[in-house]
Amino acid sequence: MDHALEHARPRACYKAFKVTVVDVHKVSIGEELFQSEVLALNTASVAQVFPFVVTCGNELDVNSPSGADLLFSYWWESIKEKVLREATEYFLRHLVERYQLREISFMSPGSGDLSVWPIEQQRQLFRLLHNVESSIGVMLTESFLMLPNKTLSGIAFPSDGVYLSCMVCSRAECSSRKAAESLELLGSLRANLSHCPVTAQPGDSLSR
Repeated sequence: MDHALEHARPRACYKAFKVTVVDVHKVSIGEELFQSEVLALNTASVAQVFPFVVTCGNELDVNSPSGADLLFSYWWESIKEKVLREATEYFLRHLVERYQLREISFMSPGSGDLSVWPIEQQRQLFRLLHNVESSIGVMLTESFLMLPNKTLSGIAFPSDGVYLSCMVCSRAECSSRKAAESLELLGSLRANLSHCPVTAQPGDSLSR
């Protein structure tokens, strides 16, 4: 553990943008168009969103102890996961404090089943943030996975309560599930969108 703490260098990059719900399945952020009904539902009544990437950092890969067996490798990956989790919580607290938000939630491309938000839209997310690899050392692969492997990307948004993609995911058997599926939540979000105007005008970017 001491070795991991010595070398861990978690970091994050993000930008603040105005958001425009184009229709019930499309959201415009900056110069990019995202296709996700759930993203449109979650951002229908907010003025600002925060695309982000948080990583445990590649230092834990570079400085991984040599000659490790399978059990140790599993333990090391668990440490990387904990570093990412702590970094994500710190980042979200930063957004709440800096932008004076009551609560905040986020969505990630590829989290949940395909109907929630396709992983292919990682491409647009990385374009919004510009030079993520040179900024914090995170590379997006051709299959839309990220390296280092303990990295999280998404769009954070002000919320009235806790949102988790698991709540709108229909995959019954999932070892990563953090909450039960909630059809009531999806219905509530759709009702909220029906009372919000939609427009085809793209959102304007804001400086960080």
